[in-house]
Amino acid sequence: MAPAMDAGSCVHGEGLFPSAVLAYSGAVRREALDLYVTRESAGELLEPMEKCRQAHGGWLNLIPELDRRSVEEGAFDEDAAVNHGGIFGMFGMGSPEPPVGTWVAGHLRRRGIEHDRVGISHQHGAHALRAMAGRGLVLPDGWGALQDHVRRGIVIAIPEGSDLGEVVDWLLAALELLAPVPLTGNWQAQVFAPRTRDRRKPR
Repeated sequence: MAPAMDAGSCVHGEGLFPSAVLAYSGAVRREALDLYVTRESAGELLEPMEKCRQAHGGWLNLIPELDRRSVEEGAFDEDAAVNHGGIFGMFGMGSPEPPVGTWVAGHLRRRGIEHDRVGISHQHGAHALRAMAGRGLVLPDGWGALQDHVRRGIVIAIPEGSDLGEVVDWLLAALELLAPVPLTGNWQAQVFAPRTRDRRKPR
């Protein structure tokens, strides 16, 4: 569900963002919108998300900004490293990578509208949902876990018509808990909406 990232990074303020995030799979042409938000301004994501939902296609990538000083000094979440069973990817094998959250609008099928889905790729390790629940973050009512895998990440089905504000709030909280190092409080958001087609005939 969640997209893959390349190995590079770019500087934004005093933190680090991945230099690129590959789009969720699909051959349909998309309109891409890049936003930088904080917790306080995350409501800006709701309008483009609603447009994706109304079009029955498109998705949102949400990436937290890692604190540059913590990355340079090697500060990281020791509990996350232990839970990963000794293969906490980035140390000795590259730089720490932020978790990436993805919300995907439900597609319109012959049998009706599919559930929206949320996915998270992360370096926490096995049983990430259980670990988050132990720290007070549980799935909202009606949400259903489809996958919680050490390598393939988390996939959750969300009922039709679920509040998008609740989706964003939950994703922000989850990514904060799964981050390998402290965060700056800045977030990169990428919205990929179906490209609208102009069906007017040329004059």
